[in-house]
Amino acid sequence: MGPRSRSDGGGPVVRRDVNAVALLTIAAAAVLLAVPAVTTSLAGEMPYQRIHAGYPGADIAIGTTISRSLADAAAIVTVGALAALLFLRDVFAARAQDLGDQFELRVLRMSAAVWSIAAAASVMFELFDANGVRPSELSAGGAAIAAQPGLADLIPSLFEASSLAWTVSFVGSGLVAISSWFVERWTGLLIPLWAACVAVLAPVAVGQILVGPGHDLGSDAGYFQTLAVAVGLGTVLVSAIRLASGRFLPIATLRRRFLICAVALSVVLVTDPVLARFKLQGEGAWESPTAWQVYARGAVTVTLLSLAITAWALWRVGRLTDKGITRIVGAAALAAALWIGITVAMDRIPPRSTSCPRASRRTSWVSTSMPPRRRWSCSRTGARTCCSPVSPWLVSGCTCSRSARCTGVAIAGPPDARSRGWSAGPS
Repeated sequence: MGPRSRSDGGGPVVRRDVNAVALLTIAAAAVLLAVPAVTTSLAGEMPYQRIHAGYPGADIAIGTTISRSLADAAAIVTVGALAALLFLRDVFAARAQDLGDQFELRVLRMSAAVWSIAAAASVMFELFDANGVRPSELSAGGAAIAAQPGLADLIPSLFEASSLAWTVSFVGSGLVAISSWFVERWTGLLIPLWAACVAVLAPVAVGQILVGPGHDLGSDAGYFQTLAVAVGLGTVLVSAIRLASGRFLPIATLRRRFLICAVALSVVLVTDPVLARFKLQGEGAWESPTAWQVYARGAVTVTLLSLAITAWALWRVGRLTDKGITRIVGAAALAAALWIGITVAMDRIPPRSTSCPRASRRTSWVSTSMPPRRRWSCSRTGARTCCSPVSPWLVSGCTCSRSARCTGVAIAGPPDARSRGWSAGPS
């Protein structure tokens, strides 16, 4: 750190070690993108075979992984910037209403724009990846489409099954990006904050947490963890960006930063065992990639919480200097990037608890050889399998895709049947 060089609306600015900042940025980008990309490459066709979907090719698989990593990271930074603007500003009460020329407002504009672009890319990549369809299958001319019944409806069908959640994310992030250029008072951030929360939760709501044994408890834990991660890791990453730009963290906001990170990471630490028990149903504790990813992410969470406690202890005894907090926040930012990378990699390999039954391609049938309460109604549209149990008491719908995204609702039956719900396969 060198002498002060200038000052702006965000406070005094100092010269940081450019080499250290560049090295940390490259390392964070590497773990964010390389961990899930390498996992996807090594997994190959296995994740698609597990849910009986076609393999869309390495280009689509890795492209989906990278777009998802960028979207998740940008979403977390966006929520962190919103949290900083709402709760972590060091201003007098008379000026608290106006945002002014805050550095976090610039971060919000850039991160929301990146999030929106990455979400738009994910819409297209997920259309192919989640359904196991190669782009070449849709590049045929009109004669080929006319020659294959049902192929003309393939694109709308795939979009409804897999890309709608990312469309919601794209719209929400776009609303945040646009409104960030016109907001002047803190109250103007409330609608962008709501849109950001919806956009963050949309891909999670149709992911792996929705199916399998105990999916109700798993989905609730997943929602709480997603919001806690967005606020906690977002605060860490925005603080790191602020320090890397040469600005200081206002002393008056340090206690609130520690508190936000400690509470958010505690929520992650509590919900992780719930999700682990849910995801490891039917798998050995040490025998599956999902298990190792769960343990690795848990270790990263403990590391982040330890760094937050260390910074808090140093601050309490008055030994937390700018150099010390820069190192701690830098290490925490690298750990946060690793946490996001492991999470994306985990999503690329669906656990066994989310496996779906196989059905023939582009056929529709109802099995009548099984007892009335165990019949299955299955159909195949393109590369997508739809299966639902048909009984006098329960009518449910299940749409299965690469990450075992399933949606369904019990619409008829007595209370005991409705409470049983449904799963992606006969019990």
